[in-house]
Amino acid sequence: MGEITFLEDLYDLDRPAFENSRLPTVRADIQQHRINNEGDLPDDWIFEDSRLELSDGPDEVLLAFLARTIHPEVAAGVEEAMKQVEELNRMLAPDGRMGAASTRVPFGSPCLHAGPASAHGTAGPPAAERRHKQARPGPRADLQPP
Repeated sequence: MGEITFLEDLYDLDRPAFENSRLPTVRADIQQHRINNEGDLPDDWIFEDSRLELSDGPDEVLLAFLARTIHPEVAAGVEEAMKQVEELNRMLAPDGRMGAASTRVPFGSPCLHAGPASAHGTAGPPAAERRHKQARPGPRADLQPP
C-alpha cells in the first residue's frame, strides 16, 4: 500500500498544503516529494511533518496512525500484525497516558485501543471493549479511538 493510500484514511489530504508550498494540496505535496521526486524527503518524513501531528499532536492522532499500521488492509497478515502489536506494547507501555496495543483479535485481526496500560501491558477499558464489539466489521472498524 502506498503512502497516500495509507494516509487518506487518516487525514484530509485534499486540504491546502503549507502556505509557502507551490502545490495546492497536501496530497499533491506528498505526490511531488515522495513519488515524483523520490528522495526529496527521508523515509521517516511522516513523523516530522507538522500537518500530520504525529510528533507533537494529541495522543489520539498517533494511536490512530499506529492502529492503521496493524489494520488488515495494511499489515502483511495476522501473524505479522501480532508481532507489530507486541512491539507497540513494548514501546507504549511505559507511557501511561497512551495505553498499549491489544492482543485481542476482533474480526480476525489485532487492534489498538487508547487508555491506560494495565498491569499486563494491554489497554482497553471495559467501555472501549464494548464499543469495539458493537462496531460493524469493516475496513475501518478498529481505527476509531475509543
